Formats: sequence, C-alpha cells, structure tokens
Amino acid sequence: MSDFKNLIILFLCCIPFIAWAQQDEVPGLMQIAYEEQTSGAPASRILARWLQVNGTIQETKEHPAFQEVCVNIAKIYKNEELYEQALPYYLQAHAALSKNDNFDDRSQSLYQQLAETYANLSKPDSAYYYYDHILTDMEKSGNLNGQINTLKEIVEAYVLNKQYRKALDFNLRIKQLLEDHQRPDKERVLIYNNLGYNYNHLEQYQESILYFEQALELLDKEDYYAQAILNVNIGIAYYNLGQFNTSIDYLLKARKIKNKHESKSLDEIDQLLATIYLKKQDFHNALRYSDQSRALALSNQNDVLLTDVYYTTALIHAELYEHDIALDFFQKHLRLKDSFALQEKFRQQQLLQQQIDLERTEKQVKLFMINEDVKELMIEQLKIEAENQQLELENKEAQLVTEQKEKELLQKENTIKASKLKTQELETQRAKQELELAHQRLIASQQEKEVATLQQKEALQQLEIQNKEAQLASEQKEKDLLLRDKEISTLELDKQKERVQFFYGLGALLTLIILVVAGGLLYSRKLNKQLNQKNEAIEQQKEEIISERNKSDKLLLNILPEETAQELKEKGFASPKSYKEATVLFTDFSGFTRVASSMSPEQLIEELNYCFQNFDNIIENHGMEKIKTIGDAYLCVSGVPVPGDQDPFQAIRAGKEIIAFMDKRISEKKASGEDYWQMRMGIHSGPLVAGVVGNKKFAYDIWGDTVNIASRMESNGEPSKINISEATYQLIKDQYTCQPRGKILAKNVGEVSMYFVE
Repeated sequence: MSDFKNLIILFLCCIPFIAWAQQDEVPGLMQIAYEEQTSGAPASRILARWLQVNGTIQETKEHPAFQEVCVNIAKIYKNEELYEQALPYYLQAHAALSKNDNFDDRSQSLYQQLAETYANLSKPDSAYYYYDHILTDMEKSGNLNGQINTLKEIVEAYVLNKQYRKALDFNLRIKQLLEDHQRPDKERVLIYNNLGYNYNHLEQYQESILYFEQALELLDKEDYYAQAILNVNIGIAYYNLGQFNTSIDYLLKARKIKNKHESKSLDEIDQLLATIYLKKQDFHNALRYSDQSRALALSNQNDVLLTDVYYTTALIHAELYEHDIALDFFQKHLRLKDSFALQEKFRQQQLLQQQIDLERTEKQVKLFMINEDVKELMIEQLKIEAENQQLELENKEAQLVTEQKEKELLQKENTIKASKLKTQELETQRAKQELELAHQRLIASQQEKEVATLQQKEALQQLEIQNKEAQLASEQKEKDLLLRDKEISTLELDKQKERVQFFYGLGALLTLIILVVAGGLLYSRKLNKQLNQKNEAIEQQKEEIISERNKSDKLLLNILPEETAQELKEKGFASPKSYKEATVLFTDFSGFTRVASSMSPEQLIEELNYCFQNFDNIIENHGMEKIKTIGDAYLCVSGVPVPGDQDPFQAIRAGKEIIAFMDKRISEKKASGEDYWQMRMGIHSGPLVAGVVGNKKFAYDIWGDTVNIASRMESNGEPSKINISEATYQLIKDQYTCQPRGKILAKNVGEVSMYFVE
C-alpha cells in the first residue's frame, strides 16, 4: 500500500512539468510550421502542422499565440478558396482579439480578412460590419487614404455580389470625400467611371453617361488608355438606351485611339461594333468588324472573346441566309463553350479534391489529438482509482471501529431493556388488582340503583291514580257549563238572522250600482292602454326601420362610392362610366410570403388589417377612392367617381404619407426584434372605366390599361419609393423633383418611362 501511495505522489509531481513542457513546445512547433509554409510544401502538410500547434494550445485560449495560429489555419483554407472552412478559424481569432481594446495593425488585418471571407461567401452585409470598424478607425486617426481604400473595398464586396444599389451609395461617399478634400483629378476620374458603371447596371443610363462624360473631361489628355475605356463605356450606355448611331460614334472614337497608341483590346471593340451593326441590320459592317475581331482574338489567343465572336458571326451569316457558314461558326462557338465548361468542371473537381484532402488532414490531426487526450484521461482515471482504493481501505477501518462500538451499545441497551421488562410486569400485576376492586364497587352501586328505581315507580303510580280522579270531576263540570252556553247561543242566532236578511238586500243593491260604474271605468282604461301600446310599438318599429336603413346605407357606402350607391338605390342598377383622366395608386408588400410563413393566421390578418386600416384613413383624408385589396396588394384611385384637377397631386401626397407610415412601422418592428415586410408603390395617370360588376355581391371596380401600367410601376419599383410613369411625371414635374429610371415594356402600350419621386 505504501509503494502505491509513493507512485501516486510521484505522478502528481510530474503533471505540472508535463504541462510546462507542452507550453514550451508551442514556439518550436510554430517555427516548424512557418518553415513548411515558406518551403512550398503542400497545403495539407502545412495545415497538419498548424493544427498540431492548435491542438497543443487548445486547452487554454489565453495562450498569446492562439490568435496567430487560428489566422494561419484560416489563411490556408482561404488561399484554397474554401471560405466556409476558413470562417470558423477567423471567428476564433476574432473572439480572442476582442479581449484587447486596442485596434492595432494586427486587428485591422484580421478584420480585413474576415470581411473578404464574408464577401466571397455572398454575405456582403456581414463583410460591411468588419469594414465599418476599419473605416471608423481610419476616421478617428484622420487617415483619408485609408478611408477611401476601405470604401472601395466595400464597393467591391457589393459589386461582387451584384448589389449595385448599395455599391452606388458607397461610391457616392467616396466622391464626396474626394471633392471635399480637393483630391487629384486622376482619383476623381476613377470614381466617376465607377459611378457610371453602377448606374449602367441599375439601368439608369442617362446618369451613367453623365458621369462617364465628367470623367472624360477631367482625364489627362495624354492618358490614351483611359480615354479609350471611357469612350467604350459611353458607347455601351448609348447602346443600352437604344441610340445605336451615337453608340457607334463613341466606339469608333475609342477604336481610333487604341489603333493609334496601343492595339490592346481592339478585338473587344470590334466585337461590340459587330453586335451593334447586327442590331441595326447593317450586315455588311457587322460582318467586317466580326471578321476583324475574330482575327485579333485568334492572334491574342483570347478564347473567351472568341466564343462570343463565333456566335455573333453565326447570327450574321444566318441573317444573310448563308446557313452552312452560320452552322460552322455556331459549332465552333459550342465547342469552345463546352471546353470552358470542362475546364471549369475540372477546376471545381480540383477544388473539391483539395477540400477533401484538407478536411481529411484536419480530421486526422484532431483524431490524433483526441487519442492524446484519451491517454491523459486514462492516467487521470488510474490516479482516481488509486485514491478511491485508499479511501475504501480507510472506510473499512472506520467501519470496524464503528461496528465494535455498536456491539457495546447493544449490550447496554439489552441490560436496560431487561430491567424495564421486570418493572412493567410488577406494574401490570398492580393494575390487575385495582381493576378487580373497581369491578366489585361497580356491582354494589348497581344494586343500590335498582332499589331506588323500584321505590320511585311505586310513588309515581300513586300520583297517577290521584290525577285521574281529579280529571274525571273536572270533565263533569265542563259538560254542565256547555249545555247552558248552547241554549243562550241559540236565542242570539235567531235575532241575528233577521238583521242579516235586511242588510243583505241593501248590500246587493249597492253592489250592483258599484259594479256598473267600476266596469265602465275599467273598460275605458283598457282601451286607452291598448291604444298607447300600439302607438309605442309603431314608434319603435319606425325607429328600428330608420336604424336598419342607416346601417344598410353606411354598409353600401363602404362598398360603393356615394354617387354610385345613390344611383343603385334609385334605379336598381349603376351604369359604368368613362373617365378621361384619373390617377391609379397601387401598392404591394415585398417579402410578404417569407414573413407570412413565420406568422400564425391570426397574427397575419391582424398585421394586414392594421396596415390597410391606416391606408384607408390616409386616402380618405386626401379625397381618394379605395377600390379593393387583392391579398397583400392595395388599389385606390384619385379623380373617380368625381373628376378633379388635383388627381395626381392627391395620389402623390397620399403615397408619401403611406410610405412614411410604413417606414415608422418597420422601425417599430426592428426595435422589437420582429420580422417585417417592405412596400413598393406605383402610380400612373390616364383614362379608365369604373362601375359596378354583376347583380349579386356588388363590387365597384376600375378597368383599362391605366390600371395595368400602375401595377407595372409597382412591380418595377423599389421599397419605400414612389415609382411613377411618364404620364404622371408630366402632370407633377413643376411641383415635384423626380429621378429618371429608364423604360419598361408595357402590354398594349409599348415602352413606358419611369421616375422616382424624390
């Protein structure tokens, strides 16, 4: 037993030394990992080294090298484009960093890498969270270059994920910074070009051209490369506007500059020219520039462009009815496209294989570390078992001592019990004797009671005999008295009968008179009461009829306009009416299906009802007429059924108030952590027809292209903005500032221009 105790003590003394040795091992393992990294070893081998370091210091994340190790592991995954695998390690490093309040270069580097990772994971808003910390630090330190570069990276994150509207907002911030600090023209040229790029992707081509032209004005006249690029961008914007001749002029100007100073990218300009000439059906020029582009692309080995050139050339020959040549070029296009698809598939397979290799490496390293942990746990288990054995021995010794003491106590208790038993026997005998004496006393008292009872019975019988004799004498006296009273009463009855007969005759006469008078009074009162009741019933029915009529009129006015309801009551039908000018307002909730799926039916109806009731109050205050709701859409009109000059202005004012209400509602939902939906709005002015449909369940409705175009304005709008048509714009432009948005194709109408009301 003593040898085992000595072994345990020796083991316990060794534990701190082992822990110290593991801590001291970390710098050496990190040095090996860095050497592997610089030697160009495979990623899986480098990852294994860093995971070994991570496993060594995993017991305590307070180790100073923990953050550095996590960042190096994350970088390996990030370099292999495995962003999902990199993110957890970056977040572990960030968690360790957050304990330090200072935002130094190391913190900035980590935030930069986290932002890039989120951007590549298609989470630009999460990327912006980390970029914003860097931007705040740059603003505090007054680092203008750092602010501009960080804003550019935010723009790249949103552009990478095709969120051009948000990218535009940050590009405008860069523009403001450059202008406020009077930065060099070269930097302003770049941001104007980026703004033009943003607006082009947002299909706001006029604004796009405006910024491209501003960049061109500020550009150094010797910078021919940038001149060519800006002319190409302007040409593309005019092409998107459908102004093909202007587009060609700018592209030819760009081609002339490149041909004179440097021929790079000439093949791309020729391809653009071929595409535009094909759109104009100028097949001769289209074929000429297509051939030039193909020759240059082959010379430059630009296979990506060559794919598009083959396709364009095939379309040109097809238009020229040269179908064999067109088929040949189309087959070349497909072969190149298939080869790109194969290359991309091969690249994805390589990426997947690399991911599998790295994940296998990580699992193996973690398994190894787990095995090491299991060994340590086994040692701990042995130590615990030894301690348990020692405790068991000590418990057994204590138990023997306890058992000995319990035996002595039992002997003492047995002696005490024996003496108690003897005492109880003596007390029992004494109690028995006392019970016998009490029994004898009880028998004697019972005998005395029986004698006394017999004596009482004899006395009672004697009293009963005396009472009976007295009662018989009393009854005889009462009989004599009754006989005398009877004789007297007979004489009095005879006299009373004579008096009664006289009074009965007189009473009968008086009663007859009283009954006649009382009957007349009762009959007249009954008639008056019945008349009053009938009058009251008639008045009550009249009030009920008026109340029900008011209810039905009010209900009808909730369904139909007042003019239409009056016509329907008078004639039994309402004729449809044409309106030369009316303004239709249409709203719809965006994100409705997503939010509704997380709500109960009661919550959904309650929220819709709350919104639409407020819409009803707003349009009523602005003199508009509600038509109907269709699911989560809301339709109303101004200028119907009573035409007026203020139709579009009523709709704009009502629309602004509805948007203000929804913005406030969204803020309330955000503050309470609830999900919410946003709203789009479209407005169009024009002719329409309004009236009542059917002869059951009357519904007042409006028809015509004006309603359809208002719906298209809504569906092509943006949340919290009023999207109006060209027709409405022409009516309100003198009083409201509007932002052009390009055109859309509307059924039966053609292209319709759109504007946002500022």
